[in-house]
Amino acid sequence: MANYINPILALVATGHGYDKHVLGQGEGGEKEFSERRFGPRINISSYKDAAKMLHEIVHDKNNTTVAYNPDDGYLSFVNTAKNVLVALNGGVQGGDCGTFMRPHNPSNNPEVALNCLMRKTNTYSSSDDAYQITSDPEKIATIVEEFSNNIRPSKVALERLKSPEVQEVCKTLSLRDKFLAERERKAAAEAEENTVANRFLKVAKRADDADYEIKVGDNGCSTITYLAQDDVEEIILGPKQTNRVLSTLGMSA
Repeated sequence: MANYINPILALVATGHGYDKHVLGQGEGGEKEFSERRFGPRINISSYKDAAKMLHEIVHDKNNTTVAYNPDDGYLSFVNTAKNVLVALNGGVQGGDCGTFMRPHNPSNNPEVALNCLMRKTNTYSSSDDAYQITSDPEKIATIVEEFSNNIRPSKVALERLKSPEVQEVCKTLSLRDKFLAERERKAAAEAEENTVANRFLKVAKRADDADYEIKVGDNGCSTITYLAQDDVEEIILGPKQTNRVLSTLGMSA
């Protein structure tokens, strides 16, 4: 997912939504993230905390639903686990580019959060048919990228982006992107290594001991040479998969 969304989230996190819905300031303001009647308490004590939460909602593959209308320039998220609505507006003239809030929902009922999304969508929509509503992570990633690439922030928003507090929040979100990318890389590598180990075990369970050789190094990693479909294959496994292979075959390092 393109990180063009991060500056927008930084503007939202440091904008009027923080004052009104986190600090409870201004007309109609309530401390929605610390009072139980708005769902489970969420610890937000700084702009960075707010930005991290918004970032988590955008990247949550299990609990986030979006409504998007490219013609209106309006994109909203609702996270049913956190009971948080995030509204981003590409056409807003102010400097915040949106807001975030929580509906009254002491039981944290997902339907309440989803109904809030639909009400807001109907309020701001110029055409119901034009809205895309989805919970599919891949579609959400595509929508977020399209929105963030097409948004045209106001002059006020562009000036706010230069402020030190917004820049600090942007840096925090960039670090989170790097962390998530590294976590996904490691998860993919572990999944691939697991597949490789399973492929070997499938062969080893039917083979004679002479058909394969396992060498375990001092670091716990192993090099396995075995005969598979008339070809000699060699694989290298890390300590975790090495231990699993040895245990499955009743061997010791």
